Amino acid sequence: MLKTDNEVRAAKCEIDKPFTDFSCGGNLQLRVYQSKRKTFRSRLKRDGKVKTLDLGGYSPSELTFAEAKRKHDLAKSYFADGYSVDQIRSSLKLGGNAVKFDAAIKAASNRNGEYTFAEFARIWWDNKAANKEWGSDKVAKQNWAYVENHAIPVLGNRSISDITRKDVIFMLTANNKWENKNPLMKKVWRNTRQIFSLSQSTRFELRLDNPADINLSDEAMRVAHYEKPRGFVDYARLPEIYSRLRKIGTSPSQVLIWLMLSAVRPENAAEAEWSEISGDVWEIPADKMKGNKKTKRRFKCWISPAMRTVLDVMAPQTGSGRYIFVNSRGDKIDNDAPRRMLQRILSKDELVEWRHSDSPEIPTAHGMRHCFKTWASENGYPYEMSEAQSSRSQRGVGKTYDHSVSVEPRITMMTQWDAFLRGQNEFG
Repeated sequence: MLKTDNEVRAAKCEIDKPFTDFSCGGNLQLRVYQSKRKTFRSRLKRDGKVKTLDLGGYSPSELTFAEAKRKHDLAKSYFADGYSVDQIRSSLKLGGNAVKFDAAIKAASNRNGEYTFAEFARIWWDNKAANKEWGSDKVAKQNWAYVENHAIPVLGNRSISDITRKDVIFMLTANNKWENKNPLMKKVWRNTRQIFSLSQSTRFELRLDNPADINLSDEAMRVAHYEKPRGFVDYARLPEIYSRLRKIGTSPSQVLIWLMLSAVRPENAAEAEWSEISGDVWEIPADKMKGNKKTKRRFKCWISPAMRTVLDVMAPQTGSGRYIFVNSRGDKIDNDAPRRMLQRILSKDELVEWRHSDSPEIPTAHGMRHCFKTWASENGYPYEMSEAQSSRSQRGVGKTYDHSVSVEPRITMMTQWDAFLRGQNEFG
């Protein structure tokens, strides 16, 4: 029988066995594997039945022999009082050390079959992980992280039987999580729905309904389209980039300027046609816009003074043709030309040093849209207005700023953006 931490540290698996169990006294065991991994196990007895509970892996800095004994004693006490192994296991994982475990289980479920969302979420995960439903341990851990990082902070202490559909929607949309992390939160929603589905099963029968059975097209879930941010520079560097581009005067340089000034997508800038220019408005047809057939709509952009200068530069070169920006052969310029131009005018060191602190990727032309939205936000313009100028989906965008209607509401913002890029104003 092992009696000290040093003995636990020295314990080894027998050579011809996959693992060896050592008694630590009082039905506490240490299991040592051939891989040298060591875990503490608690044997719990009640009504003539024995249940085994994994207390965690041995760690001299975290789960010591003494700490394992304290957890074991608490687990035995709560098991004797009527708590289930699942309840104890969930509280162990939520509670960490013995003190936190004690607090977790006391604050959690009662002995009448009730569970908090956090407790039951752990039961759900343990069940799926044990059945290898996610395949790899990495994927299993990621699925737990979705729940632990987003669902539990909001729903964790609530009884699983008391949570409503409104509570689930609040969890998904709190702090604009759904809006800003749409793909991620769909995974959170999927796992949350599975947790409640298990609570409906004949094994538990804790609920008759599933509050996470939500139609994601419902009004409550309608938010702006999520677009993964590309690499982008610190927008304070844009006037310098603009200045360098002005000195070149070629189609690739001018199309990047056009993109910066308008905040449109690179493909929309590259495909700009002279026929789309009317007075002070550039109108992109609906069939060129991103989205499905039902959401695609034409986009109107006010032509700022600097954009007018771009047209003046390009008119002698391409004014007699279809496209504003062309390659050396006279064909429409490549959609990737803005990115190549950006990476041409910036040195390798500048591409790294000028990156925004939130951007681990090398800056791209598409990232200019993020620069614009950051500038707009920091200068007090409504989120909906910058979304409209970025030609984003209408979902979640107010009618005042709808990109298919008058450009008038956006003129002041784009005038100041134009001046900022040219280094001629106090904004930014």
